[in-house]
Amino acid sequence: MNTKKFFAVLLIVASTLTTTNSFAAISDWEIKLYKEDLQAYDKALALDPTDVATYNNRGLVYYRLGEYERAIQDFNKVIELDPNDSAAYNNRGLVYHALGQYERALQDFNKTLELEPNNIWAYSSRALAYNGLGQYERALQDFDKAFELSPDDAWTYKNRGVVHADNKQYAAALKDFDKSIELNPGDAETYNHRGKVYQALGDAAKAQADFDKAFELSPDDAWTYKNRGVVHADNKQYAAALKDFDKSIELNPGDAETYNHRGKVYQALGDAAKAQADFDKAKSLGYAC
Repeated sequence: MNTKKFFAVLLIVASTLTTTNSFAAISDWEIKLYKEDLQAYDKALALDPTDVATYNNRGLVYYRLGEYERAIQDFNKVIELDPNDSAAYNNRGLVYHALGQYERALQDFNKTLELEPNNIWAYSSRALAYNGLGQYERALQDFDKAFELSPDDAWTYKNRGVVHADNKQYAAALKDFDKSIELNPGDAETYNHRGKVYQALGDAAKAQADFDKAFELSPDDAWTYKNRGVVHADNKQYAAALKDFDKSIELNPGDAETYNHRGKVYQALGDAAKAQADFDKAKSLGYAC
């Protein structure tokens, strides 16, 4: 089996993975394309129910759409048909990571590396799982191994930057995000991540510049609207913050954190009823207020 094809697809979707298990929201047109892909994969599997390639690709689409149980079922099917399919283990590990099941994710990434010891994406993905388990140093060791295999991989720099930022190692995070952007200047998500670091450091101007660049590259990204809304709120620009949070919710109505952010703005404005409504909505979506 040609695993390179599957890991190439994996790179597209896995790059949205962060230590908080969230995705950059996908646009309506992307959802439409993914659903068209699902129809094509369903037809292909009706003709050949043993095609591991199609199960792998359909599982990745389910993963991108947040339909994790269906994704796991497809990757389980691949493993049933071909127990040595390294891509299926790696892909299933990503789903477990997204579900916060880091031990299971770790087991799958370990299996991937047992089958394919030089897979850089598996090392990078396993590093994120280690970080989820609070094992920062082991995460860094896996990133080091990934860099040994591919010294100029923008995705690995971005992921290591996320782990550094998650552990409040902001100088190291900025260095990695800078390098990732140098290698891949068209990736909106990296600008978002770097903007969040500048925000944490209190540099609103640089944060704003990075979020603006992310908008330039990806105009309908809910995560970017949310991040910029936080910058506006921090600077007491409440009207601009509400506008961004409203747009973020329009694009991604299932994101609990955005409701919580908007609720805080309403609270600052003295609108207790709207604030409480947003806090209640955030709680109903699973946000731990």
